[in-house]
Amino acid sequence: MSVGTSGFDCTQTKFNSQTYLRIAGRDIFKVARERGDAVSLISCFQGCSSLQELPEGIFDGLDIRDASALLSNVPLQSLPVGLLKDAPNLTNLYGAFYGLKVEEYPDDMFSDTSKVTSFVTAFRNNTNLKKLPALKGLNAATTVEGMFYGCPNLETVPDGYFYTAINILNADNLFYGCTKLAVSDPEMLKNSTLMTRMISGLYQTATANAEVIRMLENKPALSLFEQFMHSTLIVDMPAEYLENIQTAGWSSVTARNFISNCPNLRTAVIPENFLYIGSRTFYNLTSCEWIAFKATTPPSADVDIISQDVPVVYVPDAAVDTYKAATGFAGYITAGGTIKGISEKPQ
Repeated sequence: MSVGTSGFDCTQTKFNSQTYLRIAGRDIFKVARERGDAVSLISCFQGCSSLQELPEGIFDGLDIRDASALLSNVPLQSLPVGLLKDAPNLTNLYGAFYGLKVEEYPDDMFSDTSKVTSFVTAFRNNTNLKKLPALKGLNAATTVEGMFYGCPNLETVPDGYFYTAINILNADNLFYGCTKLAVSDPEMLKNSTLMTRMISGLYQTATANAEVIRMLENKPALSLFEQFMHSTLIVDMPAEYLENIQTAGWSSVTARNFISNCPNLRTAVIPENFLYIGSRTFYNLTSCEWIAFKATTPPSADVDIISQDVPVVYVPDAAVDTYKAATGFAGYITAGGTIKGISEKPQ
């Protein structure tokens, strides 16, 4: 199917799943351009699996508000410069560029993204993407769930990239599966103080700096962040990286697998502010030498918090018996684990 005529308004026509679509020119949106009305392009070209290119200027002059799934699962390897430069009122990019094959997006692709409320899966499965797109503000965004899920060739997050993200509530799977990505800025989400969840946010990344866990600081409403980070490169987790994380609302579901699946983690010190230890928090730590708890009173815990990968747990000397009898720790002892006083820890 080839389209390029100007006799109809293509914003009212969806070409999704037209597997042989070819666009002959930019005038398919002539009617909408002339009217000057707000435009919705939801799923307009979604699933057009043979679409190889977009004409330059195809969206020029269009006041696009909703671009959800606009080019989802279209195998484009490049995009025209200034693709959405005339869309300063964009409010939705849900799945807009899901599955594209571009290595990078043109720097001038967006004129303003500060009104966009949803970036859910916006760039998910961009398997060739090497550089984060140049967004123009994340001020209105309430969810970035899966925004860069499955982008294995991303390597860095520019400093300040998320600093305007002041309204984010959900960051689940933000960088899940970005296997080359090394997140290094512990303040990456410092202004996202309203966040309520970040499940698997850095799961399966190349993050080596354990300090990035501090991005969970100053988020009093945070209630779900299980499997927050799974990194083969993290070696030590000192207490100072955890001391300012607010844990008052944690529960069984909240902190499940919190720092599990870090096969090179050797040591971790858990400070007094950790009031709850969720299920399987200390599992699959195959290189672990010890874990230490600083609190005299054992934190509340699920029954299965520490696996036998952890050879010894150190606690305050006066609290050894209390820990051995506490929920979660008792199960570890029954399974053959060891709890000792901190004074016995080798220097």
